Amino acid sequence: MLLNLNRLESALFFRKLRDDAFPLLHVVFKVDRSKMRYQSLRSPQNFMLVQDVIKKYATYFCVKVEQISVQGNHCHLLIRAPRRCRFQHFFRVVAGQIAQRLEREGL
Repeated sequence: MLLNLNRLESALFFRKLRDDAFPLLHVVFKVDRSKMRYQSLRSPQNFMLVQDVIKKYATYFCVKVEQISVQGNHCHLLIRAPRRCRFQHFFRVVAGQIAQRLEREGL
């Protein structure tokens, strides 16, 4: 069976990179527990908020989140990003959005 692709599609089809082509990065987000109402990111409300923000912006910035570990005062992420600038934008936006949403919702 012969594939009928135009030049751009064929270039993208044959040049797909494997996931391991991008380096795996370990990122840690820390929070000040004294400013939080529930004193922990492990409370059900805070846990869901953190997971939602990370998933939302991972798709927006085309970052693949391999693992998430939410602890009491910090989160560990293992992520892959195709470009350094995407990783940097993801890191800045997620940190800011978590802080803003925790403050806005009074958690």
